[in-house]
Amino acid sequence: MKSEKLISMKWWVYIIILILIVIFLIIPILELLKIKRYYLFGSEDHGISNFYSACLILLTFSLVIVTGLLARVAWIQLAGIKNMAQADFLIRIDDRYGSEPILKARHIIQRLYRESNNLYPGAPESVHRSHIAIRVNEISENINTSEEYTYLLNLLDFLETISYFANKGDISESDIKNLMGPSMGFFFIIFTPRIEARRRKYSNENYYCELEKLVIKMNKKKNFQDNM
Repeated sequence: MKSEKLISMKWWVYIIILILIVIFLIIPILELLKIKRYYLFGSEDHGISNFYSACLILLTFSLVIVTGLLARVAWIQLAGIKNMAQADFLIRIDDRYGSEPILKARHIIQRLYRESNNLYPGAPESVHRSHIAIRVNEISENINTSEEYTYLLNLLDFLETISYFANKGDISESDIKNLMGPSMGFFFIIFTPRIEARRRKYSNENYYCELEKLVIKMNKKKNFQDNM
């Protein structure tokens, strides 16, 4: 709120300064034309007519300059507002990613990862991801682990939400990587069996389609950069 008030105050300061500049420029010029109109334009009648024409041209020219300057100031202010809004949005995402419910979901996933390491020591990451994916699906179908599933589902919904905004272009993929690292692809892999189960259950392929679109797009860019 304070930043919005400061932006509003700056806007009015710019307008007042521009108006004062225009006034202090036009008045001396008009006075000069008024004093010299006989010498500049010949006869009094002809001079007065041309004097007012000159004033009109000068006023129009001044308005064009002022309009251009105001447009420039407005563009700068809007760009600043957009950057501040985006920064605020990213802070909110970061806060949500670090909130207690999502931290609990991440702790569950970390526990499953350690479980996989104990079962398959020295195995490649693909094996651990596959094990975690199977266990996440088992948790979702077990009534005794419904609380854990609620935390995991909350994380999945969060991933779908930020993927929706990223696919719309409201936030960039680099912003997501800076906030979450390479976790988007990892999360999609371990949640894939659960996503596919929900799609089959409700006969709807749109469940968590935004997350899938974003991960596919990010993987394509990564493969392209790796091959360069």
